[in-house]
Amino acid sequence: MSLDILQNIERRWNAGSQAWDPSKLASIYAENAVFFGGRRNHAVERLQIEKYFRSYASVLRGLSVSFVEQEVRDLSRSAFLAQGFGNFSFEFCDGRRSLNRLRTTLVITMEDNEGQVLLHHFSSVPEEPPLGIG
Repeated sequence: MSLDILQNIERRWNAGSQAWDPSKLASIYAENAVFFGGRRNHAVERLQIEKYFRSYASVLRGLSVSFVEQEVRDLSRSAFLAQGFGNFSFEFCDGRRSLNRLRTTLVITMEDNEGQVLLHHFSSVPEEPPLGIG
């Protein structure tokens, strides 16, 4: 069941990001969500998450994501953790494209019979452990 909910989140994410619709993307997140994406700061609550997505409006024309190699753990009857990878295909406003594989961590909660992202963290996969030596 949790994987079905995660796949629904993926479908909704892709529907909102194909034509870069910040409102549609933000609607995937719970009102009190915490979001830690690619920019320096994190966004807290849905309005700030929408503002985060709007900050990419002049950069991204669209993107798609596929959540892969996900490990899912139930946290309660109404929440679960999904951690794995996301394969992202970015389309930039200038026509360039890029493919990226990022680490993904999502906590999904059920609200009004639909999965909503409560906690979001995506990050790069380091080439080697960041031990600070070398």
